[in-house]
Amino acid sequence: GAMYDGRCLNQLIPRIVECSLLRGKRVAQVSCGHRYTALLLDTGEVLTFGNGKNGQLGHGNTETQVSPKVVEVLRTVAVRQISCGGKHMAILTDEGDVYTCGAGSSGQLGHGNENDVWTPTLVRLLCGKSPRLVDCGFTHTAVVTDDGRVFTCGNNNFGQCGLQVDAAASDILCPSLIDVLALHHVTSVSCGAGHTAAIVASGVDEARTIFLDLLQSERKYVRTLNILWKDYYMLLFGMSSVIARDDLDVIFSNLEEILT
Repeated sequence: GAMYDGRCLNQLIPRIVECSLLRGKRVAQVSCGHRYTALLLDTGEVLTFGNGKNGQLGHGNTETQVSPKVVEVLRTVAVRQISCGGKHMAILTDEGDVYTCGAGSSGQLGHGNENDVWTPTLVRLLCGKSPRLVDCGFTHTAVVTDDGRVFTCGNNNFGQCGLQVDAAASDILCPSLIDVLALHHVTSVSCGAGHTAAIVASGVDEARTIFLDLLQSERKYVRTLNILWKDYYMLLFGMSSVIARDDLDVIFSNLEEILT
């Protein structure tokens, strides 16, 4: 039910979503989760459809929605961005507030617990931190603030939250600052199923420093890190299927030589 116009049918080729609520309106953004979809219109309205088992559609229930439906709770706020995770959704407003709904089993909603939430609810723990970008992974969430800081919450089985914790398997229930990035200005972030990528504005020397700091502090959890040697560089942390775990020690032991 995530890709159609009122019928539960798979679509093998791209097809226009025909819906009276979309006629004459422009879709400013689209985001897809696991079997559900969210649309942000240029009018500021948010519409969702598909699987709503955990309340991720934001309609106050767990029903499947077979066609786009306006999320009524968000009519009173000016929405800037939407992001769909596996079974949860995050909404960023022009005022810099973040709302979340859906599955909370790993703390990915950022409300300090593991409860599901069926309607978009303000993440009070982010109030005053000036969020300007939000992105959802399958079971974790990342927020970038105006001053370039990154806060994450949710599942951290593979270190995808980027946090220095005693056990990588610990779920992060509250939005927490990634300390190792705190002195660097992050411009963008993207969450995958078990890893996260961040783009940071910095020079090569700073890149080398933060790269090695991450490896030292997150050695048990980091699977792979890549740097683009330009004005901006990208960090990848969390799970990767590219590098076998048996090869990690060899890679780590040669990194300083590679970077010099």
